Amino acid sequence: MVDTVERILEIYKRVVQQKIWTRLDSATQDVIQNSLLSMTVSALATPPSERKRAPDNRLCKMLVEAVLHVWTVPKTQSKEQWENLRSSFTKIFHRAKVLELCQNHIQAFSYYLMSKFLFSFKIYNKNVDRIIKASKRGGLPATPEAKSDFLQTFEPLPLDDSWTEIEAIQMWNNLFDIWRKADLQTIHQKHGSTAIYTIFDGFKKIVYQFVASEDLADFEEDGIDSKFDMVEAFAPWLWSQTDSKIALETGSTRVVYKAICKLFLRQSQHSYDTSLLSTLYATLEKGLLSHTRTQISRSILRKSMNIFSVCLPGSLVLLPAYFTEIQELFLHEVPAKSNEEPQASEGEKNLLKKVERVPPKVPPKKHDKGKEKETKLDEDLEEAEDESSENDEKRGEEEKKEKKENEEKEEKEKG
Repeated sequence: MVDTVERILEIYKRVVQQKIWTRLDSATQDVIQNSLLSMTVSALATPPSERKRAPDNRLCKMLVEAVLHVWTVPKTQSKEQWENLRSSFTKIFHRAKVLELCQNHIQAFSYYLMSKFLFSFKIYNKNVDRIIKASKRGGLPATPEAKSDFLQTFEPLPLDDSWTEIEAIQMWNNLFDIWRKADLQTIHQKHGSTAIYTIFDGFKKIVYQFVASEDLADFEEDGIDSKFDMVEAFAPWLWSQTDSKIALETGSTRVVYKAICKLFLRQSQHSYDTSLLSTLYATLEKGLLSHTRTQISRSILRKSMNIFSVCLPGSLVLLPAYFTEIQELFLHEVPAKSNEEPQASEGEKNLLKKVERVPPKVPPKKHDKGKEKETKLDEDLEEAEDESSENDEKRGEEEKKEKKENEEKEEKEKG
C-alpha cells in the first residue's frame, strides 16, 4: 500500500514542477491541492494509539512532505488556500511527526531565503571547508563549531531560479503562519500541552536560526539592503504571547521570553525605535516581577544579562527589577549561615542509608608470584616467632614453679 501511495504522490509532485501547472486555471489548481490535502488529513486523523488503523511514520512523512511541496513549489499565494492548509493541519497536530515535518520544512525554506537573498556566507563556508579539509589531512581537528546547527545542510527544496526576493519572503510568511496563526486554543483542547509546547519551541528555533545566521554572515559596511525585518516578523506574536494563559499552562512562557531576548540582544549592532525599546523593557520587567522565583524569571536573567553590555539606550531602567529578582533568589534559595547543626533532608537521609548498606569496594590485588613468596615467608617467620615466645613463657613459668617447690621443701626440712 505504501508503495502505491508513493507513486500517487510522485504524480502530484511532477504536475506542480512541470510547465503544465502554469497552463491550468486557478480553480483546477485549487482542486488538485485540496484533493491531496483532504487525502492527507483523512489518513492521518486516526490517533496513533489505534495501532490497527493508524498509518506509520513513513506514510505520515510522505503525505505531509507532499502537501508542503505542492503548496511551496508552484509559489501558491492564495490566502484562501493557505488558510485551508492551516485549518486542516490543525486536525492532525496530535501527531508529533506532523509538527516535526512542518518545522523542518519551515527551517529549510528559511535557509533558502537567507542564503539566496538576505545574507552572504562566502567567508564562513570558505573557513568551514578549510577546517574540514585540514582535519581530513590529519591537521586541524574538526571542531564542533565547524558546522553551525543553524546552517546545517537541510534537504534542498526543488526550487528553480525564477524566485524573486519578494516571492520568497511572501512564501516564507505563508509557511511561518502555520505557527504564527495557529489556533492555539483549539489545538490545546484537542491535542493537549505537548503540541502547544512544540509550536512555541518551533517558533523559538526559527528566531534562533535567523539570529545565528546573521551573526555568521559576511560583514558588509553598507549593511544588507533587504525587505525582510526580523523584528517585524517575530516581535508582534511574541509580545502577544507573554500574557497568554495557554503559554503559561503549558510551560511555554519561558520559551517566549528566551526568543525575545535572543531577537533583541544580537551580536550585530541594531538601532531600535524608542517605542520598541519601551515595549521591550516593559515586557522584561513584567516577566521578572510577575513570575518571581520561577523558571520564567531565571530564563530572563540568563538570556538577557548582556542587555547592559550592548548598551541599549535606556536599559538602565531595568536595574531595579533585576536587583529585586536576584535578591529574591539569594534570600529564598541560598541557605543562611547559623550556629545550629544542619539538618539532613529526608532525601539525604535515604541516600545515606543506601550508602551505608553498600559494602566498600576493595580494589583487587594484582597477581605477583614474587610478592606471594615474600608474603608467605613473612607469615612463616611471624608464626615461628610467636611459637618461640610462647615456649619461652612456658619455660619461665615452669622454672618459677620448680623454684617455689624447692623453697617449700627446704623450709620443711629446717622445721
